[in-house]
Amino acid sequence: MLETRNLKKSFGKLEVLKGISTGIRRGEVVSIIGPSGGGKSTFLRCLNLLETPDGGQVLFKGQDITDKKLNISQYRQSIGMVFQHFNVFPNLTVLENVTLAPVLEKKVPKDQAKEEAMALLRRVGLGDKADEYPRKLSGGQKQRLAIVRAMAMKPEVMLFDEPTSALDPEMVKEVLNVIRELTRSGMTILIVTHEMGFAREISDRVLFICDGVIKEEGTPEQIFTCPHEPSTIKFLSMVL
Repeated sequence: MLETRNLKKSFGKLEVLKGISTGIRRGEVVSIIGPSGGGKSTFLRCLNLLETPDGGQVLFKGQDITDKKLNISQYRQSIGMVFQHFNVFPNLTVLENVTLAPVLEKKVPKDQAKEEAMALLRRVGLGDKADEYPRKLSGGQKQRLAIVRAMAMKPEVMLFDEPTSALDPEMVKEVLNVIRELTRSGMTILIVTHEMGFAREISDRVLFICDGVIKEEGTPEQIFTCPHEPSTIKFLSMVL
């Protein structure tokens, strides 16, 4: 479904991605781990062109998304993204946060959008918060709202950029439970995470990104039990 070929990205003289090539199959759950500053988040942001690659290709179902003829807005409707910091609209209610994009971008009738939004909110335990404003929500609730808002666009792929890193420890579990449910539903997911136990549990494949390249990849069993690369071994010894 998604493929990168020799993907490169620099910021000034700093080369952040030095040539990443990988493929993501439909329904696959891929966790991306590695040290801070290694390029994980930049890689994720290049997949939906929040960052424009300097070299290489990103292919979505065989089409190069860097092609100027591509309708980027339409493409992004297929790629949902959840960030570290919730990015919900504080001036809109919970329900309005969820229905805004489907109504404006996909022209979904308001009644249908509201019905579908309420079903998603109930699914993540926020059904009773529909008329509240985000300021009254906990961090975990805001992140669940951010996930629902992305899901309301019915994306084919979900990208999670360290979705629990801004949360207090007691709120992490509730967000991970929502993501865990998505993995069971067959959603194609890429997640940058520091939650090693969670990555090991949910993933079909794990990518270890360090110094702008994929140093090692394999099944969770391979990566967490018998890594081969010295950089992977060193990283895991510090976080496990």
